[in-house]
Amino acid sequence: MIDMLLMLKHRGPDSCGIATSRGVTTAQSPDALDISDLSDYMALGHDGLLITRDQFIPQPLTNPEKSSFLALDGEIYNVKDATELNLSSEEIDTFPSSKLLFHLIERHSNNLLAGLSDILPKIYGDYAFAVMEKNQIFIASDVMGVKPLYWSENEDYVAFASEKKPLWNFGLTNVSTFQPGNLAVINNKGVHLHRIQSLLHPEIIDVRLDEAVTKLRELLFLSLKRRLNRLKVSPIAVSFSGGLDSSLVAKALDMLGKKVILYAVGLDEAHDLQAAEYAASELNLPLRVRILSPDEIESYMSKVVYAIEDVDLMKTGVGIPFYAACEFVNKDKMRVILTGQGSDEIFAGYDKYLRVLINQGYDQLQNELWMDLTQMHQVNLQRDDAIAMANSIELGCPFLDLDLVNAAMSINPRLKIAGPTDLLRKRVLREVAKSVGLSQFIVDKPKKSIQYGSGSEKAIRQLAKSKGFKDPRKFINSVFKQIFTPSSI
Repeated sequence: MIDMLLMLKHRGPDSCGIATSRGVTTAQSPDALDISDLSDYMALGHDGLLITRDQFIPQPLTNPEKSSFLALDGEIYNVKDATELNLSSEEIDTFPSSKLLFHLIERHSNNLLAGLSDILPKIYGDYAFAVMEKNQIFIASDVMGVKPLYWSENEDYVAFASEKKPLWNFGLTNVSTFQPGNLAVINNKGVHLHRIQSLLHPEIIDVRLDEAVTKLRELLFLSLKRRLNRLKVSPIAVSFSGGLDSSLVAKALDMLGKKVILYAVGLDEAHDLQAAEYAASELNLPLRVRILSPDEIESYMSKVVYAIEDVDLMKTGVGIPFYAACEFVNKDKMRVILTGQGSDEIFAGYDKYLRVLINQGYDQLQNELWMDLTQMHQVNLQRDDAIAMANSIELGCPFLDLDLVNAAMSINPRLKIAGPTDLLRKRVLREVAKSVGLSQFIVDKPKKSIQYGSGSEKAIRQLAKSKGFKDPRKFINSVFKQIFTPSSI
């Protein structure tokens, strides 16, 4: 357990703790934990990240009877039914997320499986958590999968963690993603999975474009308010490309009266850097720029591959500029970064969606959007969380608020792509951007994925070629094998 906490220390450099049946032991660092006996067959560990000092409580939490323990990674942004807690909305907003969740759990201690099944659909948040009580452990994650969780078992152990590395180091090789919205009960009889929440494929509701714009703008601002109420930090860092999504997030934050700093990363003369400088000037917001040299790409590749535990070319290409941005944010002593992640999946931003429309029509376009949304945790979110947390930064994804997602997915896809000639796509979101005062330059800026706009994928390909690899994927795989030796996986 100590080794696992040490391997995850980047996710929580400010405290750590271990819970066993005898109670909780906490310390500043895992190697300072005073654990004389970890012979219990169950233990629960946590590394803590201090975002705001007034809401920070070392974990795991426990009750006076030491009969129940909680470790939470992430944030609970709101609870649908505040009356059940006998707490006001203001109290819910000011309670630390871990304390709020533990308060809910304690109310259901007589039947925790039924209680968690009731609680999870009522909370908004980006979270993964574990509860240990009565010789069993319950684990769960948010329905969008913003916070990753992995698990594995063999004939001797069942273990789970926020990353794969500590499980590999523990000797568990067959590591699986814990599916979003699931609840698992782990006891001496094994692992029992329960599907508690699912993203529900909403019925299409035909509304006028102006009605959709008003509703989506309202929900985007609500999403940001929820996150800002919980993540009481100033200034707010925004991963910035000068494109539609990040500009809209930055503009909305500014309209809410928040101090914002924009972070842009790319190779010299990269498209995204030029666009970011123009958009930041228009928004009148401070921009921090990090220009990567070709010589730095190999070093950042190793950092990204270690963080994401993957050899995918797209993930690596996206990961390099995002890693450098998060590193920059960390050096500026900030602990939260907001991104535009999720916008392309719910508003039809990628080129491929236009091809689907042209070849297969609007029904298949809707199906394609839905499939990508439900797979996004594995394609994008695991990567982004891993990279942010590698730099001790909390990731915020305002476009993935459940209310906003449900509303966006219920909109007729004709409001997202007007037809075969709509090369810009994301029609309704561009109208939202226009409604808050963004210029035509930003509103009509074509989508350019970060691995291309930053120049990172081109640099990876050039580096691979210089190393004698025709296929950059084989080069990334060689880096992975150097980092994670066969004995560690």
